[in-house]
Amino acid sequence: MEGITLFKIAQFIILVAFAVFISDLRKKKGMLSLLNGKLTLSIKICYPILICTYGFIIATLELLLTLDFVALAVTFLGMLLVVKAKIDLGKYHTWAGFHFKATELVTEGVYAFIRHPIYTGVYIFVLGGLATAIFRVPWFLTLIGLITLVYMMVLIPIIASRETVLLTQEFGDEFLRYQERVHAFLPLRKFRG
Repeated sequence: MEGITLFKIAQFIILVAFAVFISDLRKKKGMLSLLNGKLTLSIKICYPILICTYGFIIATLELLLTLDFVALAVTFLGMLLVVKAKIDLGKYHTWAGFHFKATELVTEGVYAFIRHPIYTGVYIFVLGGLATAIFRVPWFLTLIGLITLVYMMVLIPIIASRETVLLTQEFGDEFLRYQERVHAFLPLRKFRG
C-alpha cells in the first residue's frame, strides 16, 4: 500500500475511535446540564461539524508532509487519553456539557494524573488535527472550522469549572484534597488518596 493510503487509514481509525469514545448519546437518568440548553445544543451541533471537517481533510489529502506524522502521533495521543478516561470513568461518563451524579469519586487510572482527561484529550486531538488541516482546506471550511473550534475550546474550561463546583458540592473535602494534588488538564503529579 502507498504511504498516503496507510496514513489516511490510520487517521480514519483514530478519528472514528475518538468520535465513538467521546460520545455518549444516551440520556441517562440523573444527568445535569452544565450549560443552558442552547449552549448544550450548540456543542452537540459543533461536534459533528468538526468531526466531518476533519474526515474531509483526511480523505482529500494528496501529499504527506513531515508535520502530518507529528499530527498522527498527536491525534493518537488525544484519542488514547479520551479512550482511557472513558474506560476509567465507566458508567459515570456522559456527553460533554453534562454532569452525572456519581456515588464515588473516580481518582484511579488516568484520573490519578489529570482531573479532566477527556477535555485534555479533546484539546490534544484538536491540536493534531490542526497540524494536518492547516493551509489544506478551502477558505470556507477553514472559516467554519476555526469558528467552531474556537467556540468549543472556549466552552471546555467553562464546563470543567462548573463540573468542579458540582464535584466539590458532592464530595466535599475528598474532592478538595484531590483537586489540591491533581491539575485540571496537565499530568503534573500523581494523586495518592
